[in-house]
Amino acid sequence: MTKIYTALGTMSGTSLDGIDFSIIQTDGENHLSLAGNNYLEFSNNLKQKIRSIKRKITSTNECKKIIKGDEYKELSNEITMIHQEGIRQIVGYGGARPIDVIGFHGITLWHKPADRYTHQIGNVQLLKKSIVKFKNLKNTEIIFNFRENDILNGGQGAPLTPIYHKALMKHLKIEKAFICDSDVL
Repeated sequence: MTKIYTALGTMSGTSLDGIDFSIIQTDGENHLSLAGNNYLEFSNNLKQKIRSIKRKITSTNECKKIIKGDEYKELSNEITMIHQEGIRQIVGYGGARPIDVIGFHGITLWHKPADRYTHQIGNVQLLKKSIVKFKNLKNTEIIFNFRENDILNGGQGAPLTPIYHKALMKHLKIEKAFICDSDVL
């Protein structure tokens, strides 16, 4: 019998409206079940802070400079603690189900595959420290910075997309993938 893992994924999109949290149980191959969802909306103040810092980034070099500043560090910590609050809401402080892994995406500030560079704001060390007080997360692995390794290996920074598409095709019993031009439809 293969092990069933419980994973909690966090994701925020370019709309900057908030963070989605989903818990799934999977063996990575055949078993997949949804175990919970949560959504935490960003305040207007936080949305403004994120948009403000994103507007200052006009190039990869500019991004590299900005991420060294105090404004960035404060925003990174604020975003991280909002993730921590959403995690607390979905798993509680000591629920019956331990979480094996958390996927912490952060928020993309700059994404330039042509430069082989991407940066997601979020402080994984702070998140690790802040969740150890949750009984069911003491031994949980946190995965962060998904995009960077994909880009460094020639990808576009979406390493989970091909895996998801393969699983979706299997679930829908699609044998052969194809792309259709929207003008044809």
